[in-house]
Amino acid sequence: MNEKKRETWKLWDAMFTSGILSLLKDGEEAQTDDKKFRQLVWQLLFGVIFTFLLFIILAIFFY
Repeated sequence: MNEKKRETWKLWDAMFTSGILSLLKDGEEAQTDDKKFRQLVWQLLFGVIFTFLLFIILAIFFY
């Protein structure tokens, strides 16, 4: 059981790290390209809204 938890956390850690690195790379490219900047802003806004809604749904079902 403990080994399974470690594997799960490794997977989540890899996804989070990949997401952060992708965001940093896109942010660097967006400094010189207006289209990429707007796309990055929309992606971040969508991510924040999605996360907020997900937490609300989880709070309703598990509280």
